[in-house]
Amino acid sequence: MKDILDINKNSGEKEKFIGMRVVKTVISVFVSVIITTVMGGMPINSAVASVLTTQDTQDGSIKYGKNRILGTTVGAIFAIIFVFVVDFFDIKLFTVSYYFVMSILIIPIAKILLISKQKAAISSALITFLITLMSYISQSELKYIYVQSRIIDTFIGVLVSIAVNIVLPDNRDK
Repeated sequence: MKDILDINKNSGEKEKFIGMRVVKTVISVFVSVIITTVMGGMPINSAVASVLTTQDTQDGSIKYGKNRILGTTVGAIFAIIFVFVVDFFDIKLFTVSYYFVMSILIIPIAKILLISKQKAAISSALITFLITLMSYISQSELKYIYVQSRIIDTFIGVLVSIAVNIVLPDNRDK
């Protein structure tokens, strides 16, 4: 496969056209999007998780994947709490009050992950929390399904990327 990734320069030296990380990312995105689509999920979530989880090394992908899963789970839990708060206090969607409460909830998300020594998961948690709340469906029966789908879709992207990074060779120059 490495030969496919090389092109000849005019000088006769070989130069990589694309590296294995790009190949692994392409395969991971494709597989995770297909799985998510077949399952009726939102492929954008699995695609983004695939891109972010595909790292230079297998260990890097596994480490990032664990942080992504933890962050996504924490962010989704707080998104569900937020949806309950919005419903309970009848806060209108996408208003100044809505954005204020959403912004304040960033504090406990970050603090909980800092206290539990999971600093690397903070950005994933906040991204999940904010994207979920700034794009979820307002129909009461669907908003909880949306949050659940976000978690599942992200897990698919992470797991597919880790599997692809483990299965395909690492052709970096050592």
